[in-house]
Amino acid sequence: MLVVVLWASPVAVFVTATHGAKAEQKRSVEGPSPSVVTVGSRQPQQRQPVDVILDEGPESELRSQLSGTVTGITFAPTQVIGSGAELFSVDGHPVFAMSGGVPLHRDLGDGAFGADVQALQAFLADRGLLSRDMTDGRFGPRVAAGVKSFQRAAGYDPDGVFRRSYVLFVPPGFGAIDSVRLVLGDVLAADRVVAVGSRPVLSARLVRSGSQQEPAVQSGAESTLDVGDGSLALPTLAVGADQLAPLRDLLVAGVRSGSLNPPVSEGESPRTTTYSGAALVSSVGEARGTVPSSAVLLGPDGTRCVFASGSTRGWAERGSRVERLVFADADPTELGVTLVDGALRSRVVARDAGSLPREVRARCAS
Repeated sequence: MLVVVLWASPVAVFVTATHGAKAEQKRSVEGPSPSVVTVGSRQPQQRQPVDVILDEGPESELRSQLSGTVTGITFAPTQVIGSGAELFSVDGHPVFAMSGGVPLHRDLGDGAFGADVQALQAFLADRGLLSRDMTDGRFGPRVAAGVKSFQRAAGYDPDGVFRRSYVLFVPPGFGAIDSVRLVLGDVLAADRVVAVGSRPVLSARLVRSGSQQEPAVQSGAESTLDVGDGSLALPTLAVGADQLAPLRDLLVAGVRSGSLNPPVSEGESPRTTTYSGAALVSSVGEARGTVPSSAVLLGPDGTRCVFASGSTRGWAERGSRVERLVFADADPTELGVTLVDGALRSRVVARDAGSLPREVRARCAS
């Protein structure tokens, strides 16, 4: 019995090793199963260079009624002034922006009432010192407490009286600062221009680069204006009033980053300013499928095909199907990707059609 066992073990090892060698030999001849990829989706796009022409109103000026020596300057060109922002200092005391509402025509204290008190309430709310529901235009205890908090933070004597010298009125639509007209040591007098704001944008239009013709866009197509790394969605080529400010910001940022050429301005009021170097990107036609270019096989008769797998987990020849393409074109936005028939989206196909068995590839012929 012992002899039998001693003989059986080497035989088993020999059989197993022989079977493994044959399996490895078979795998080396057959090669690995082709990998698969899911057909993606992409909306074809048309990209065309455009110029953006802005019609701008007169420039706005920021004027100070303060007197004293400029001891600090905080604001700078291109800055958009928000209510409550520190602008500069006079005789060591900070001056803040008060935007919206009405300009102050008096110092405000307990018992005051009117539109200027409403403007003060909004100013304090912008600085987080008063609830935004306080809009009654009455200078009461809560407003006085907010004023004292402001005075302490700004280095003023917290006596609860809000003085005109604390703020500079910034008119609505002032926009970004175009130039600062102050230097340290300036002695201010009444009605001094301290800054000039960017011109308000009255309207905007897009034209084909180097011409005055409107860009060609399919009806109903969604478009974006691309400027460097930034973009602005344009539901229609007619730029709406609510898009004028963000459009201006996008263009200014593009010039600053070097993505756009320096603007060219003509006229005074109104003034036209042309920005060149932008691109209008629009959707074109129906959505297409996307595959690696290696997934498309060119048959001997010129037919182009992809091969759908019989399984969604990997390549399975059983149940596989050849899909002859009506449309196949290189994707202009991504190297190594081909746009194919939209009906194939979400299908699982062989990633490399050339790696398929010869008899499978032969099915590509029409």
